Amino acid sequence: LQEAQSNMRLMKQVIQAFGSWVRLGSGMDDYGYPMGPKTLPEAGVMATHPLTNAALAGLNIGQGGFDQDCFDASVETVSELIRSTTYGSDPTSSQVLNSEQPLVAVLVPKVMSMLPQFKAALRAAADDSEAADLGDIDEEVAKGMARLFAEVGEAYVGLISTGNPAV
Repeated sequence: LQEAQSNMRLMKQVIQAFGSWVRLGSGMDDYGYPMGPKTLPEAGVMATHPLTNAALAGLNIGQGGFDQDCFDASVETVSELIRSTTYGSDPTSSQVLNSEQPLVAVLVPKVMSMLPQFKAALRAAADDSEAADLGDIDEEVAKGMARLFAEVGEAYVGLISTGNPAV
């Protein structure tokens, strides 16, 4: 992982492989239907896992070393992590399984921390302003951020609607 951090192409591949492993271990198919038992480690382990941290770090926009391909791989992997926390729960329920709270508590704040950059990108697009200094944010990055916001909203609608502080 340390070697991958200095090589963006390798880092992208590591994040993609981790995302594939999360998808396989989540026990869900591409449409969110159970296809087998969940085999991922418990959420507390996943929340502090170095690969989870690497995927979340790949979402850092406007910081040195930003790479679009790593960002895209991170969006996919964080989406898989979000979906993995909903296995076996009703998305309209006000509770995500208590066992998943440690991972939810890591994922949601990271995704929501992107909101100011997303709003700036929307304002710039609405103004059609070339003068706005958005750094690394372009249309594809804005789409990735929107996808993550949608994933959080869909996965945790019950928590959001009840004002649960976990989200």
